Amino acid sequence: MAIIGRTKRISEVTRRDITEIFSAKDISWYGRLEETEFLSRLYDLDEISSNDGRFDNAESDIWQHRVINSDWEEDWIFFDERFKLGNEDDDQFLLKFLCETLHPVVRSDIVETQMLMESYNKFLAPDGWQIFESSQISGRPVFSFVPIPINKHLFNLNMS
Repeated sequence: MAIIGRTKRISEVTRRDITEIFSAKDISWYGRLEETEFLSRLYDLDEISSNDGRFDNAESDIWQHRVINSDWEEDWIFFDERFKLGNEDDDQFLLKFLCETLHPVVRSDIVETQMLMESYNKFLAPDGWQIFESSQISGRPVFSFVPIPINKHLFNLNMS
């Protein structure tokens, strides 16, 4: 879903709030899949370079540091520049990523899926984005994203 000419940006505050959902709720972003299996649904891991000189690609890198050594933090994906989830110019990558975390292949718990979608939307709304059910697979929702009007009166902070 290309949005040509859009200037709506997901703020650093929103990005951090969304990142913290996973640790606060003790939920994995990759759901019931292995991390490389999840990421392969969005990226060609063989074509992304490794950050570790011992390996040829991101898949080997991730396997070494998340499965074998477990020396990367759970939220590493949000801060790894190769995956473009923390870069303001790549909002659509973040939105596609979030929709994928809700996909029925990734997440089997419907209550958890609903909670995540509602949490995402709570944080995304002030930045002008919404995740919505766009279709279904086997009676389960599949999500996409759409720009929405920004309600500048969402927060009434009385500074007096």
